[in-house]
Order: sequence, then C-alpha cells, then structure tokens
Amino acid sequence: MAKVRDRTEDFKDSVRRAALNLGYNESKTARIMASFIFHKTSERSPFTKAALKTLESIGDLEKFLVKHKKDYLDLRHTTEQERDSIEHEVTVFINSCREQIDVLKNSINDEESSSKGWLGNRGDNLNADTIAHKHGVV
Repeated sequence: MAKVRDRTEDFKDSVRRAALNLGYNESKTARIMASFIFHKTSERSPFTKAALKTLESIGDLEKFLVKHKKDYLDLRHTTEQERDSIEHEVTVFINSCREQIDVLKNSINDEESSSKGWLGNRGDNLNADTIAHKHGVV
C-alpha cells in the first residue's frame, strides 16, 4: 500500500505565494493564513440561542440547589421562613425554565406549520429530520 503524504503545508505555502503574487500586504496574508486555523463560526439560529439559554438556566438551578441543599435539609439551623425563601427561589427558577421550554415548543410548532410538507417547496432548510431533532432537544 502506498504511503500517504500530508500536503497541508504545501497548500499553505502555495496560498502564501499566491497572496504575495497578488500583492496582498502582510496583514491580509496573515488573516488568510489564520483562517486555516480559526474557522469562522456560523451564526446560531434563534432556536439554538434559546435552547442554550434554557440549558444555562437549568445549570443555574442545579448550582442553586447544590448550594442550598445543606441549609434546606438542616432543620435545626434553618428557620421556616428561610426554607420558604429557598422554595420560592426554586419555584422562580422552575417557572422561568418552563416558560423558556414553552417558547421553544412554540417556535417548533410555528416552523412545522409554516413548512409545506415533505416534498413541498420551502424557502429555508427545514425538513422533517430537523424538526424531529428539535422536538428531541426540547
């Protein structure tokens, strides 16, 4: 079997030479070379942004619960008012997460209703697999 040679460095050298031949200055050449290492991140969809925000809220709730678990369970050092305050904070967190999840569900339902079906013409790249995946995420 023939050995495979990595030609990445050859490609980079070719790009560098072509940039110099085209008269690119040093900063523009450096920017092109950096693009091989640092790829531009694509813009996140509103659904992805909302899902990440929901995930962050759930993480905050988990941190809050871990922080206050000992205080809540220790009946000798915690008053009833302090326990009620902790329960209220947890309720606020849960309601916030529930509202965010409802927003996500509604956005999926809106996308489903606006799509024209499996073989219909769509302006965007929605399909049944994407919508099913979003349902799974929620």
